[in-house]
Amino acid sequence: MRYGLLLLLGCTALMAQDVIDSEDYVPLTLSQNYMWTVHQMFSPTRLAMIAAKAGIDHSANDPKVWGQGAVGYAERMGSRVGSMAIRENMAFGIRALDHEDPRYFHSTEKGFMRRAGYAVSRTFVARNASGGWMPAYSSLISDIATPFIAQTWRPEAVTGGRAMRSAGMSVGFDAVSNLGSEFWPDIRKKFSRQ
Repeated sequence: MRYGLLLLLGCTALMAQDVIDSEDYVPLTLSQNYMWTVHQMFSPTRLAMIAAKAGIDHSANDPKVWGQGAVGYAERMGSRVGSMAIRENMAFGIRALDHEDPRYFHSTEKGFMRRAGYAVSRTFVARNASGGWMPAYSSLISDIATPFIAQTWRPEAVTGGRAMRSAGMSVGFDAVSNLGSEFWPDIRKKFSRQ
């Protein structure tokens, strides 16, 4: 139930994402890349997702030490905001070094399966400044490293299993987000015609 809510919120986040056609590629400047990062951190949709994740943690009383009530929810919200800030800034730092472009670019393929395959593959590859493709180091490294860093302020002991589960969920969420980015314009067109 709670992961279904996250999936639903993740799909709604796609409505606010910037999607660019592959044919019209113009690289981002360093400052534009950072502004994209700031947008990722403070967009209303992202903040709503963080509040929902904190609510799910709160309903599960995870971690128990933070307790219930407004103070417990605030602790969980702060933890989620901190994790998001670390992830996005780490990803930006990596992009600044290797010149990745964080934006999603639509597929030029036809057919659902080809487009879906393209979208999922963009979880692992990104555009570089010359318009070619490269490994998506920024999102993969930040997805994997953030749970380990975030565990340092949580009251329970640091465990590799918990952090790797969180990392896997982040990579999976990136794939779902890319699928939504690929197909959301089609869905929106279909509903706007009706």
